[in-house]
Amino acid sequence: MSHEEHRSAAPTTLRCAVLTLSDSRTEATDSSGKILRDALAAAGHSVADYRVIREDPGELRLAVLSIAEKGGVDALLVNGGTGISPRDGTFEELEGLLEKRLEGFGEIFRALSFAEIGPAAMLTRATAGIFRGMVVASVPGSPHAVRLAWERLLAPELPHMVSVARGPNPRPAPAGPAPGRKPARLVPGSSRHLGPEEAEELGTAPTLAPVAAIRPWSVRGLAEVAVHEEGGARIRRLLEGPEMAALGADHVVLAARGAFVPEATSRSETLLFLLKGSATFEADGKSRAVKAGDVVHVAPTVEFRLAAGDGGCDLLCLRSPR
Repeated sequence: MSHEEHRSAAPTTLRCAVLTLSDSRTEATDSSGKILRDALAAAGHSVADYRVIREDPGELRLAVLSIAEKGGVDALLVNGGTGISPRDGTFEELEGLLEKRLEGFGEIFRALSFAEIGPAAMLTRATAGIFRGMVVASVPGSPHAVRLAWERLLAPELPHMVSVARGPNPRPAPAGPAPGRKPARLVPGSSRHLGPEEAEELGTAPTLAPVAAIRPWSVRGLAEVAVHEEGGARIRRLLEGPEMAALGADHVVLAARGAFVPEATSRSETLLFLLKGSATFEADGKSRAVKAGDVVHVAPTVEFRLAAGDGGCDLLCLRSPR
């Protein structure tokens, strides 16, 4: 099929998500995000999700996983975090998620930028690709760069990109859990979303948020994740020990009153590091409250349950090598 035929078969309306990476902007001051949202609406597309998050690799990864997990989003448009300063680490995180890369997107964007601003265009790392059937495009966060990317690349080609990414048999959005299905408890190293029925069977309410299984982190990588969170210095000290050199980890996000329950007891030591929120740790018939910055040591073979408070919580589940 020719590209003209592909374009004619492309959808006329898309469901898109807009993600702004900024340490200073809010939804009220996010001019670049507004440009994208207004442009999408003017083109007849809908904005299914919109978020402003910090320029933090961990937050970016969780946001992208969360948007993909919900399903139904054709394209994710990211702005910000494409520079080369020491603070710019989100580009590597996003590139690591992409299953297929559209090298031409960044190449053409830089060529268009070069025509306007000269050699400084080489400093941008605009990129695009596919993640779980969703088109992802990442551009610099300045209003001018966002307009350039939309008007010259995305507006004329995004429906075509989505059509090709979908293929002849597009994957349906993930369905909810079947009524009466027995819940599978959460296993360190897994990625799972428990729906309301399963959450009720586990004694949690109203539901568990998606559990994002992060790729195996190096000790240095974990320290970098923790450095912007409460208690970062404490976890870095814990990670300096040689016995933690082959550490395994999951980043777990729990909704209000959600619970993290390992399926089987671990033969290795486990550290639970609370990044955000509060929770109750239960083991051996006892319970105690924990908050952001606290570290809970779980000895081998001990069964435990961590129940989030009313505001939910984020935690790292760290396991020493067996």
